[in-house]
Amino acid sequence: MTSTDTENQEPSGIDRGPNKPSPVTQESQGRWLSKTLVNFWVDASLLVVFLVLLWVTVVLYFLFPPGRAYENLTLWGGTAEYWRGFQFWVFCVFAVDILLHVMLHWTWVCSVVSKHILHQKPTRDDGIQTIIGVGVLIAIIHIIAAALFAAWLGMDSPNL
Repeated sequence: MTSTDTENQEPSGIDRGPNKPSPVTQESQGRWLSKTLVNFWVDASLLVVFLVLLWVTVVLYFLFPPGRAYENLTLWGGTAEYWRGFQFWVFCVFAVDILLHVMLHWTWVCSVVSKHILHQKPTRDDGIQTIIGVGVLIAIIHIIAAALFAAWLGMDSPNL
């Protein structure tokens, strides 16, 4: 073994060869935020926001039952309407967090769909995955908008 062979050899004994860098390089050590850390913090925020959403939903369901007898109840100065508004905005943050999570894992999603559903061999990403992702996002937004429009059309207004 030459000195270059021992330099390329992993401490665990796995030889990656001369052209494959080890997972810890000078480049990755200089970064203050790696992709792994970004994934960790996005997932951690998903957990926290989900737990807050769960808590608010349980509070609204059990502590603020429907009906006029309970409309003057407050929790920490907030009425049921305040907590419903808070629940909506926590849900919006949760939705954006999920979107960010899927965006960070989009290459993996495309790879799984390509390999296990479409039974295609993996190919090099030429940007088409990003275009497909944007198309899927636009389709989802249109479906939600159409459902909201249908709900708006189906609303009954009381006779005043």
